[in-house]
Amino acid sequence: EPGPKWGLGVKPEIIDTLRSACSEAHVLSVVYKSVNSKNKRSRKLGPHCLYYSKGSLYLIAEDLEAAQIKVFSVPRIQSALMTEIAYEGQAVDPSEFFKNSLSVYKTGKTEKIELLFSVELADFIFERAWHKSQTTKFNKDGTLIFNAELGITPELIQWVLGFGANVQV
Repeated sequence: EPGPKWGLGVKPEIIDTLRSACSEAHVLSVVYKSVNSKNKRSRKLGPHCLYYSKGSLYLIAEDLEAAQIKVFSVPRIQSALMTEIAYEGQAVDPSEFFKNSLSVYKTGKTEKIELLFSVELADFIFERAWHKSQTTKFNKDGTLIFNAELGITPELIQWVLGFGANVQV
């Protein structure tokens, strides 16, 4: 089917190492290429789980230096080594961690959003479960009102803009 496919040249041994570290709860030492700075740097991570979404694989882990749970794109992990150090952190539930987003952007604050979809897109939007908080209602003219409580993330903005003139915020 159309859309992104996974298979971005990730070495199988990296995936095996990440999977093992998650299941055995051992600290990971990784070299990660940041999308923002384009720099590679070593990180110590407390692994929680691997998460597949929209054509890519992600590692949810605690960045031990920052003491913060973050989402790491697996294709950006250049190398991974499972250490002998046990990770004591409590693993997060991905459905709870991402509850305010459409996919893999972690958000704290949510906002009520209301979108008005054109007649041309109304059925397409109505017949899909985009988020568990969504509600939909058809207007007499065939347009559709979509309501949800979501974090305002780059992913949400891209999703809305992708509908062009067929949606009003």
